[in-house]
Amino acid sequence: GSLAKGDVVVIKYTLQAKATAAAGKYSNTATATLDGRDIPTKPVDVTIPITKAADKTALLKGETVTYTLNFENGTGKALASWSLADVMTGRGTNFDVVSVTVDGSAIATPTSADTLTFTGGALAKDQKVQIVYVLRAKTTATEATYTNTASVTLDGTPYSAPPVNVTIGQDPITKVADGGQSMVTPGQNVSYTVTVTADKAYTAYSIADVMTGRNANFTWVAGTMSINGAAATTVNPTFGDTLNFAGTGSLAKGDVVVIKYTLQ
Repeated sequence: GSLAKGDVVVIKYTLQAKATAAAGKYSNTATATLDGRDIPTKPVDVTIPITKAADKTALLKGETVTYTLNFENGTGKALASWSLADVMTGRGTNFDVVSVTVDGSAIATPTSADTLTFTGGALAKDQKVQIVYVLRAKTTATEATYTNTASVTLDGTPYSAPPVNVTIGQDPITKVADGGQSMVTPGQNVSYTVTVTADKAYTAYSIADVMTGRNANFTWVAGTMSINGAAATTVNPTFGDTLNFAGTGSLAKGDVVVIKYTLQ
């Protein structure tokens, strides 16, 4: 419709920054068109001061995960220094820090701890900083979901990024000596169980079982090898320090392959 002199139109709306939003300044303007005349507003700036992301959401023991943090000095002025606290409960006992870079330059690798603290010097107005660090899940890590948060302090005010979760999953392969046997005498048997659990679908698989000195010091016990409970004497691999088991077909997520055999 039309507007009389002095009429007022007020539009209000609310936005929510996405968890995946990039850190930085976002400038917003509005333009009213009155009888063909465009009248823009002055820009209204809003800054997302810090974001954090991981390159994966799940990993296995021994694997790595890379975290990337980006923040920007949106205080409107230059700062003499900054600090960032990165917190993950359980990091100290379940992960090792592999490497850290700040704006692409490597820094001394900190000792793994639940809280990692990064500090820096002068920061110009609107200056951006990127921190990238790599963690490796320890072979002794507890299988669980670990929540990671980060907070940068600029001009005395802390700004936090949304939490990022990563899960250490079940090892897809385990091997045990049945009964926990760790010592044998000459002529005594020892039995092994190798279990593979597919954490996702695989089109092919194989298993290499390595034991230094097996060929010179042990022999098969005839008829003891089985795959998923079925006797497998006809597919015994060539005996040696390394036993190679060739898989047959594909594995769907959750499929389990159990190989049992006995040595003397």
